[in-house]
Amino acid sequence: MMMMMMMMMMMMIMVIRRRRRRKIKLKNKCLHLVKRFKYQYRFDLIWLTKLSSIPIAFKE
Repeated sequence: MMMMMMMMMMMMIMVIRRRRRRKIKLKNKCLHLVKRFKYQYRFDLIWLTKLSSIPIAFKE
């Protein structure tokens, strides 16, 4: 389960990177969360749910 969440996180960061540059703040937050994902992954779960509300093609 943890690996799945990490993969989703990486996919999200890659998708956000390819999106428009005006979402730099969101991208920085994602990178910051990834840095401390190992320590505080409950908090990051909240962010994952928030970010997953953004339309992203996960079904691939």
